[in-house]
Amino acid sequence: MNKKGFTLVEVLIAVAVLATTLTAMATLVIVTMRANQANMNTLQAYYLAEQGIEAMRNTRDSNWLQNYSWNKGFACTADFEEVYFTIDEDVAGQVPFLSFDGTRMFTTLGENNDPWEINLISSSNLEAGTRIYKVAETEGYFRYTHDDSGEATFFYSYIKVYYETCGGEAEVSSVVFWNERGSDREVVLTTYLTNWKE
Repeated sequence: MNKKGFTLVEVLIAVAVLATTLTAMATLVIVTMRANQANMNTLQAYYLAEQGIEAMRNTRDSNWLQNYSWNKGFACTADFEEVYFTIDEDVAGQVPFLSFDGTRMFTTLGENNDPWEINLISSSNLEAGTRIYKVAETEGYFRYTHDDSGEATFFYSYIKVYYETCGGEAEVSSVVFWNERGSDREVVLTTYLTNWKE
């Protein structure tokens, strides 16, 4: 009786090949999921950094509309050439909008005549007070703020303003940083704000 069948060695080889294939596929899925999460975090950080740049640009433009100095709120002083800030929407949630009173256009701002809340922070410890919190708004929307009344995120952000001289130009960098799986990550966007109206 000569029966044909699989030997134990053939079965072990087949199981080893199957196990190796499944392990490789599982590893690929895990690596892809981690890369996707890292990409999502980087994209979110980029948006937060862009919000900081746009807030500083909006502050400069709002200052002009109010006939203030172009850099009111982040002005250069003789003591500092490089200053650090956090910037958030006005606590009242009011942002500037144009109104028409029948004869002229004018800007309506928040309660303190500023669409943004700008706070000076120390350069010695940029993590203190720079954590970003997610605050739920109505209708499913949310906003990010440095006010700790919301849900803590793992992002931190600040604005660095550098004046070479206290003239009509400032280098503004919006920095967002976080720790991801034990490694520090950072997104930095830089622009120049000028007093181009003069």
